[in-house]
Amino acid sequence: MSLKELILYLINFKLYKNNPDLTNLIYKLIESYFHYSFLNNKNLDIYNLYEYFIKKINYTNKFNLDIESLFLEFKYKVAVNE
Repeated sequence: MSLKELILYLINFKLYKNNPDLTNLIYKLIESYFHYSFLNNKNLDIYNLYEYFIKKINYTNKFNLDIESLFLEFKYKVAVNE
C-alpha cells in the first residue's frame, strides 16, 4: 500500500473520528506525502500544494476548523492531480 493509498483509506473510512491521535498521524502523513512527491518530481505545483495544505492544517488546528472539509479537499486535489 502506498502512502497516498493509506491516507485515502484513513480518510474514506473516517477512522480518525474515534481517535484524535490518528488525526495528527494523518496530518504527518499528508506532510510526508507532499515532501516525498516533491523530492521525486521537483515540480513546483507539488510544492505549492504542500505549502497550501500545511497552512490549512495549521489554520484548522489553530482556529478549530472542520477537519472533514480539509480531508475532503485533500482527497479531491490529490485524486485530480494524479
